[in-house]
Amino acid sequence: MRKLHAMTVAKPKSPRRISLGWLVCGGMALGALLVPLAVYIALGIYDTLYGSCALGPEDRFGCALRQFVITALSIIPGGVTGFIIAYWIGRRRAQVS
Repeated sequence: MRKLHAMTVAKPKSPRRISLGWLVCGGMALGALLVPLAVYIALGIYDTLYGSCALGPEDRFGCALRQFVITALSIIPGGVTGFIIAYWIGRRRAQVS
């Protein structure tokens, strides 16, 4: 037979905190995903408004290739930026509490 506990017996638990390592890894992953996405969208808008990508099939292929390469090259700076921001937030959080 199970023993039922009264509501006053329960001990309050503080919410489990995310470690600095997991926070930094998550920030790095978010930076490596969100920065290239923003670069891809910005280059698409730029090519649509100001680019010369509507001239012919060769130019459109060149513009698409340039957009892909610049987006791929922005993965590493995005990860580094996410790392720095997440580490800064994690260190601030540790100092406050």
